[in-house]
Amino acid sequence: MKFILFLFPFIFFSCNSSQDKNNFRQTEITNKSITKAEVIDTISRPFKVVFKDKNKIQVGSPYNTCKIELLGTNKIQLPEASWQDKLAWSDDSKRLILVKWNTDSKIIAFNFFIINTETGITQESIGMVGAINQLKVVGDTISYNKFYYNKAMTKDTLCCIVEEDYIIKRNNNEFSHLPTNDIVSFITIVDTANLSKDGIYMEGYIVDIGYEEAKKLNSKRIRVSGIVTIVNAVNNKDGEDIKQGRERDSKHILNPKIEILK
Repeated sequence: MKFILFLFPFIFFSCNSSQDKNNFRQTEITNKSITKAEVIDTISRPFKVVFKDKNKIQVGSPYNTCKIELLGTNKIQLPEASWQDKLAWSDDSKRLILVKWNTDSKIIAFNFFIINTETGITQESIGMVGAINQLKVVGDTISYNKFYYNKAMTKDTLCCIVEEDYIIKRNNNEFSHLPTNDIVSFITIVDTANLSKDGIYMEGYIVDIGYEEAKKLNSKRIRVSGIVTIVNAVNNKDGEDIKQGRERDSKHILNPKIEILK
């Protein structure tokens, strides 16, 4: 199984110094308190979601991998995958959000697996760094709380609990920019090897930095701040004019504020 990728150097799961171990214990306690603060669902749902064969993604971690079984429906086909034991229903039960571990990533990451429970149609979000603590869905917005590790930002400590929103794309054939009103700020090291035609990949975002500016910032430690915009995927069909764009949604910071740090 590809899930062995989670045994990679994700430092929050393997700390060497006594200071790191103390930090890990404190973070684990914090995360356990968050994950145990589950809200009991008292609404009658159209089918049941069962988390099976749960295991820790690493010894001592508060996060699990599992299999999922849907009882009471034959409309929905789930892919073979490693899932996190988290979900969110919309109040009207027309949407179900599952969390799929992104085992293709070299760092711990996940995708939202979004299900229309009436039609059985599914869609998958972009890969996002971190591990989910809690999530809810209201309208087209998934609001979630996640644990996020950033080596440049945290140094010898463990960090951080982050609140973010993901906007569900409303039309699979539409190429659009959806501002989320979600302001993010993170610290990272610039690497021009991550440049693309739209900017530079940083911590799961595509940051709008041009080639010349990126060359000047290369190898520097910077703080990036800005509003996240979701660019929906493009699905080209036979007989239609070809549209340019990515096959998956992407998270962009179009007007970033850049601060060089020492």
